[in-house]
Amino acid sequence: MRLNIVLNNMIDKENSWDDKLTIGEKFEQESIKFIREKYPLAHKFHSENSTELKYYDIIIPELSNNGIVGVECKYDEEALNSNNLCIEIKCNDVKSGLHATKSKYWLHCDGNKTYLALTDKIKELVRIEYHEKLQKFIDETNEPGELLRIRLDTNYKLQQKKGEYKFMDWYLIPKDLFASYCLEVNDISEMTYNNLI
Repeated sequence: MRLNIVLNNMIDKENSWDDKLTIGEKFEQESIKFIREKYPLAHKFHSENSTELKYYDIIIPELSNNGIVGVECKYDEEALNSNNLCIEIKCNDVKSGLHATKSKYWLHCDGNKTYLALTDKIKELVRIEYHEKLQKFIDETNEPGELLRIRLDTNYKLQQKKGEYKFMDWYLIPKDLFASYCLEVNDISEMTYNNLI
């Protein structure tokens, strides 16, 4: 079953924060089902320590020989209306998302496609395609025609609940650029997870 069919009735441009959280959790649940076809012990990460909850979304015990092997899951419904994926790095001035996770893998869904990457490769992508290129522009050593394709947004005010806001930092990364750093890109029902090793 395609994830976008499962979530179809939940997606709305005016979704509340709670609705978005529910959609993200549903994506995690569906992802676990597919990962369990290859790794039956895969499960949602649970911890009594709230700080640890941001380190992993899914744990794969079969791969966790030398420490926890986790998967960070992100469902990005706004990506349906753009050519970018949003990679969170900070929330209310606290590291989150890419800057907080300890997961080996990053699983990102835009509603149509699912992208599986090594988290370290996403960090490499940001370093090479944003920080190093930005420095070239600052130093005026960039190549003619070279573009900075990643955008960093800071202190973006996002309504969490009525009257409550959080302030987010994130990178907006073009999907084609993000895909070039991935292990697998496919419809969620077609994902093989053969690169989860």
